[in-house]
Amino acid sequence: MQISSTLRPSPRRSFTIALTSALLSLGSPIGSSNPVISEIFYHEDRGLNPENPLTEWIELHNPTPAPINISNWSFTRGVTFTFPGNTFLLPNSFMIVAADPATFNAAHSAVDNGTNVFGPWIGRLRNSGETIELSGPFGERVDRVNFADEGDWAILRP
Repeated sequence: MQISSTLRPSPRRSFTIALTSALLSLGSPIGSSNPVISEIFYHEDRGLNPENPLTEWIELHNPTPAPINISNWSFTRGVTFTFPGNTFLLPNSFMIVAADPATFNAAHSAVDNGTNVFGPWIGRLRNSGETIELSGPFGERVDRVNFADEGDWAILRP
């Protein structure tokens, strides 16, 4: 199930960042068979209403044909979250880590299958951009992405 198309709101309504790992990831030192940070949802545009940071989320993608054990992996930059034991990212699938899973599920009820939405995390994504890093169980970097809300960063090019 590819949730990106289900979740992507209008560009005028929010800052949703779709990432192309080959172009935007700063690399994975422990191999290419690792999941990638594939989408970041931050700085929801609510018009005149105040922003709700509980709507923020990060998507991981497993582009491989095999499950990946991400037990005790963590987001160590940007926000803080550690995956519980016995957590697997299924082959060719997506997983969400949400600031608040209940808020995420209220907005995207068809996405949660009981094994693919995690959270809450500690912290908040900066609206002006920052670095998000996913680390393995021993602190090794698995994926790292810098994002920003201006410049060429968010322009998707073929």
